[in-house]
Amino acid sequence: MPIERPIINYVLKYKEVFDPWELYLFMREWAIEEGWVSRNETEFKETFYLQKETSAGTEIWYWWRFHKPISSFYRYDYKIDAHILFLKPHELIIEGKKLKTFHAEIEFTVRGILVMDQEGNWEKHWLLKHLLTRYFINRIYKKDIEYHGLVISREAKKLQEFLKSYFQMGSFERDREERYFFAKQSGQVQPGRMR
Repeated sequence: MPIERPIINYVLKYKEVFDPWELYLFMREWAIEEGWVSRNETEFKETFYLQKETSAGTEIWYWWRFHKPISSFYRYDYKIDAHILFLKPHELIIEGKKLKTFHAEIEFTVRGILVMDQEGNWEKHWLLKHLLTRYFINRIYKKDIEYHGLVISREAKKLQEFLKSYFQMGSFERDREERYFFAKQSGQVQPGRMR
């Protein structure tokens, strides 16, 4: 039995005008570029897809499960759940041209998990199964596990930044740095002080 250690878990919500099919394709392409999955159609891990029509609009669920083997002992798992609510056609007029898009509310839940002893070899051994969690995971492999946890967090946060940039949400740190930079350029802030 593999040992799973949750590393990061976040929820990202957005309610506005966007194209969910374009977002789906962008996210899929991003996952391929990041090496989470291959371009082969049969290896893409979409474990669940549900589309339901209601009077309030279309509701869509899809779950992606990516596994990134690192070694025979470690594996990174990423679980991405997307839930789209109240999806309705919407038209925008941009520069005199009609653009068909959608208005919806979307919620992403992203979880990054470190999986250890993925084949269960330690658990099957008569002596090692007693020593695995007590000594190896909590003491001997502790630094290694912390390193892999940082890698998982970094990759999950890259996805968060990708989604925020797609929705033009911006991140707090980047916005703060930009405000400081432009305020400093205009002479409103003295060097070394932030308002």
